[in-house]
Amino acid sequence: MNDIKLPVISVITVVYNDAKHIEETILSVINQTYPNIEYIIIDGKSTDGTLDIIKKYEHKLSYWISEPDKGIFDAMNKGLIHATGTWINYMNSGDIFANANVINNVFNKKNFEDKFVIYGDAIYVRPNGKVFSKAKNVKSIRYNMPTTHQAFFVKSDIAKNIKFNTIYKYAADYNMIYNIFHKYGNHKIQYVPEIITEYEACTGLTMQNQNKVFREVIKIRKIDLKWFWDYFKFCIKELLSLK
Repeated sequence: MNDIKLPVISVITVVYNDAKHIEETILSVINQTYPNIEYIIIDGKSTDGTLDIIKKYEHKLSYWISEPDKGIFDAMNKGLIHATGTWINYMNSGDIFANANVINNVFNKKNFEDKFVIYGDAIYVRPNGKVFSKAKNVKSIRYNMPTTHQAFFVKSDIAKNIKFNTIYKYAADYNMIYNIFHKYGNHKIQYVPEIITEYEACTGLTMQNQNKVFREVIKIRKIDLKWFWDYFKFCIKELLSLK
């Protein structure tokens, strides 16, 4: 494979006291067949053995640090500061790429120069098994995330300009994607028919705090009655599509 013109993809993992899962996440990144990956790990000063695992693979890392942070999105912003790639992906501890060829399948021989966001499908891992989750249409961003943030690649310069707004503890990822959608238009956001990630659906911060997520989405969207009516119609359409 000729990697001269392939964009560098910065994969950022944030972790805190997750020795049980961090190695699986690391392996899913460093075993990608795509040749131009910059891997960054931001650890929140773990004390449970996580650092020993990170150090085991530090020769494969472009950058890593272990220090206290102010939460998951603060840590993700720290990773963003050190990223030098063209595209950013956040694959947090406990989450993995769906297979070793994901990044290659998305970016090899593809031209996304005019796009700011690329996103794909996900597999949600639940206690009773794995469930395929097809990403929603880009216009669903008016209401919520069309897929989990692990299945997004965001153009680096755009991500660094917008950043994660840490006043949002649960929906800062949505805030970033919505701002891109609102400012630049849906033509800058591209869906790709690729399963990007396997995501622990029941243990993530967002999934455990759905009510708080919704309240933050309301603040982000500056909700009015028209939005609620449009959202209601959107939900009905989604339910009918499942039949």
